[in-house]
Amino acid sequence: VSHLVSWANGGSTPPEGDPIEVADDEGADDEGTVVIVRDEIGMAIGGVRNPLVDVPVAVVTGEPYENVESSGGQFSGVCFLFGQTIPLDAETLTEMYGSADEYVAEFEVSADEAVEAGFLLPADAADLKEEAETNRALFS
Repeated sequence: VSHLVSWANGGSTPPEGDPIEVADDEGADDEGTVVIVRDEIGMAIGGVRNPLVDVPVAVVTGEPYENVESSGGQFSGVCFLFGQTIPLDAETLTEMYGSADEYVAEFEVSADEAVEAGFLLPADAADLKEEAETNRALFS
């Protein structure tokens, strides 16, 4: 949004990210639903990258839960837009990163790269780095 405001006020255009990869030439399954290409843990390949995507402790699918109902009927509200978030267990995290120290170091590099690319504000990167420090507990 910061880049959009700057651009609207005569500044340079916002940075562009790669599109999320989709399967097949048309990028849709037999029912016409777009099929996102995913890595070995289920994260989308391509798209705007940030440390939550590149150095995850959970898989965020962007796809809604199927057949989920709340006390008010069919699941709805803003949370529906974010899809599923599937936490990774301590064993998987250790396999991916080796240790909590290596995870935090990799996360910090990714945050700095996202700032440099223009996809993350420095203040937001600092907040995410603090969150990464608290994620050390996930490794035990």
